[in-house]
Amino acid sequence: MESYAIRTAAIVGAGAVGASIGSMIQQKMPGAVSLFADGERAKRYEAQGILVNGELFRFPVHTVADAAPVDLIIIATKSYDLDAALDLAAPAVGPHTMIISLLNGISSEGTIGTRFGARHVLPAMIVGIDSVREHGEISYANRGTIHFGANPDAADVDQRPMLNAIGQFLDTCGIPSMVADDIRRTLWWKFMVNVGINQASAILRAPYGAFQHPGDARELMNAAMREVVALSAKAGIGLREQDIAGWQKTLETLAPGGKTSMLQDVEAGRRTEVDLFAGTIISLSEQYGVEVPINRTFYRILRAIETSYPNG
Repeated sequence: MESYAIRTAAIVGAGAVGASIGSMIQQKMPGAVSLFADGERAKRYEAQGILVNGELFRFPVHTVADAAPVDLIIIATKSYDLDAALDLAAPAVGPHTMIISLLNGISSEGTIGTRFGARHVLPAMIVGIDSVREHGEISYANRGTIHFGANPDAADVDQRPMLNAIGQFLDTCGIPSMVADDIRRTLWWKFMVNVGINQASAILRAPYGAFQHPGDARELMNAAMREVVALSAKAGIGLREQDIAGWQKTLETLAPGGKTSMLQDVEAGRRTEVDLFAGTIISLSEQYGVEVPINRTFYRILRAIETSYPNG
């Protein structure tokens, strides 16, 4: 059995989540984490650093030209930037490199595995983190929990040493984590959550507090999630109404003024991940013959919001 240990880590995608995770690592293991970036973004990180919870972090920044293999790569970009992120990460993938993706959705692990080999990929997701990027500063109150597990596409490899190494590393860095027995179901659960809260919050321009109590906002969120539950039955995942209730318990722990990533995107006039959320739901609905009127409406509204931007 091969031995794994994590002494070096790289973040690809230093947005609200990526930079927050990077700051947590840097605080506990100074010098262990670096950022992978390119062009003007790399120059900005080097010159200005990144402000997280009022503390300025200056991470080592590497480009494709000077990157070297690391023990762990954490990918935290937007879904539509994944291919570019993998180009940046490629020089850092060595024989024993482990990769976790904190991207939304249910497909990034397959894409990464196709590029670098499924044996390197440990499917993962983060839930409960309330990081926000506003006015050039990133802040968070809740660290969230990273759930990760063995890759079903790498069944010929014993990934237990990798799981142990990642768990020990996250524990050392003070990042809550949990090994999932059924990571595929866990990823679908997070997908269900995002389809509901991200899209509803972006359309209503509402923070978490609007969904923490009974009312129309919560019912709209839940209706979108129930369409994912219906699709999951056809996909052999088997989400249930109790899974929606489980999300509500997590939602109640978040800062009421906190904002989802999609709401932040809309407020900043940025492209959203509507194709990843409602777009995927619509595609699956056609595959499985399940009606998804809420997500079809969400798709149209969010597309209309994007085209309403000043440069839309």
